[in-house]
This record gives sequence, structure tokens and C-alpha cells, in this order.
Amino acid sequence: MQEHFHFTTDRAKIQKQYAARLSQEFVGDFFDISILWIYLD
Repeated sequence: MQEHFHFTTDRAKIQKQYAARLSQEFVGDFFDISILWIYLD
């Protein structure tokens, strides 16, 4: 039981890191695009 709980918490931690990384990359891309639009303007 303890091991299963540990596994689920690890999995949640990994998913949280993955989501954070994904959103960070998305924000980074969006920032690059907005800079590009400002530059083209």
C-alpha cells in the first residue's frame, strides 16, 4: 500500500513537472512570436 502511494505521488510530481515545462515552452514560443510581430510592425 505504501509503495503504491509513493508511486502515485511520484507520477503526479512527474506530470506536474511535464506540465510546467510544456507551459514554459508555450509561453516562450508565444513571447518569440509577439517579439516578431513587434519587430515586423
